[in-house]
Amino acid sequence: DIASEVGAKAAESLAAKGWMVTGVSAGKAEADYCCNLLDRAEVIETVDRIEAERGPIYGLFTATPFELPGIPFLSATPDKWQARLDAWLALATNLSFACGRQMARRKEGRIMVLAPDFSRVKGDCVVEATAAGALHGFLKSFGAEVAGEYVCVNGIYAGLPFDFEAINSTCDYLLDDGAYVSAQLISLAENA
Repeated sequence: DIASEVGAKAAESLAAKGWMVTGVSAGKAEADYCCNLLDRAEVIETVDRIEAERGPIYGLFTATPFELPGIPFLSATPDKWQARLDAWLALATNLSFACGRQMARRKEGRIMVLAPDFSRVKGDCVVEATAAGALHGFLKSFGAEVAGEYVCVNGIYAGLPFDFEAINSTCDYLLDDGAYVSAQLISLAENA
């Protein structure tokens, strides 16, 4: 899927620049660690295990899975809306919480969440755009909350189709030079 592809490309780019990269997935065989990313306790346990086995996590990049085209608005029942919001927010909040608590304890860390821009997508993506808006609000609020602990939380607001090079260079910037950037949505969309 698109999220796995962007995550793999970001990991490849960061590893090429000398970062030690660890993959966490919801059951993908190619990941270093697998867990139910929608279960906060399991995510915390996995992050703690990674830190014990590989050392401190200083950067987190995550991409929420989505589909194009999305769920058509007229067939989007309340349970479909809720399921999409739960998946998008639970994945981002669980990983951010599990890594963020360790980063805050160490007073150092960067959290970057890919937040797709559905504004120029042809087709019906109302449910996805709504979930993205909720994710944007979370990132800004959480970023403001942990900034005093020297943890920077930002969204990479990327247009579709993704420009992988732009996403990777934004990750590089936020990890290396963007120590003062927090609680922002960094737009990569054309004509934004």
